[in-house]
Amino acid sequence: MTTYVKNDGILQVYTKKNNKKNMNQIKWNGEYDGNIASLNLDINNNGKRENIHMNLDNDDLLNILNRDVVNQPLDQRLTQDFLLGKRDKLTKSMRSLRVKSKSKSKSKTKTKKKERKY
Repeated sequence: MTTYVKNDGILQVYTKKNNKKNMNQIKWNGEYDGNIASLNLDINNNGKRENIHMNLDNDDLLNILNRDVVNQPLDQRLTQDFLLGKRDKLTKSMRSLRVKSKSKSKSKTKTKKKERKY
C-alpha cells in the first residue's frame, strides 16, 4: 500500500488585550509520503514574519503525536506547547525534534528566511 498525504491550511487568531489588537497567522503546507513529512510554515506575528521548513521522519511524528492528553481546547494546547505567543518557543521545539533524531538521519533540514515587506 502506498501512502501520500498533502495538507494546506491557514489559522488566523485575532485578540484584543488592554485595547491593543493582536493578529497571529500561520499558513502551512505539508506532504507526507509514508516515510518523511515535509512541512513549510509561514508565521506572521503582528507583522513579524518568519518562514520555517522542516522534514520529519516517522519517529519525529510519533514523538509529536505522543504528547500527554490535557483537558483543554486544541488551540490553547498548541499555543502552550509550541507558540506561547513567541517565535522562540516554536523554533526551540522544532530544534529539539531535529536534535533528538539527528543521529537517525541526515535528511532533516530547517531553514529560516525573513520575508521583506513591500
